[in-house]
Amino acid sequence: QVMVDEIRTFAPARYPDLERQYIVMLVERVMAMADTDRKQAERLATRASILFPGSAQLTQLRAELAPAPWTDGRAARVALQTGRLSEARNILEASKARLPDHPEVLDFEKDLTARIEQAEQQFALLLDA
Repeated sequence: QVMVDEIRTFAPARYPDLERQYIVMLVERVMAMADTDRKQAERLATRASILFPGSAQLTQLRAELAPAPWTDGRAARVALQTGRLSEARNILEASKARLPDHPEVLDFEKDLTARIEQAEQQFALLLDA
């Protein structure tokens, strides 16, 4: 980002041409990577679209490579928020079997683990009292 900003600042006349060249290179790289490692390609497309927010090509690639929404995510979040941790854990386990690398599932796993630890600490305090 810093390098792109420096080019934009110190060589404004050349920036549009350089931007086009960089975007073409990034699009080609993302497309080539998508065949072998879709997850990495999605990450690169995301970073590239942030770096060049005006690029419709990069924005479209990012959208195409993004994983589909987690269909059980809403039910899992409701179970977590209402304290039904066993139900939330069951949803998580079923989802991890189907979608082991899905970012929403991984985020939910962290949230559920933290909530379970919090519940265990509260329970331990009750036993000590």
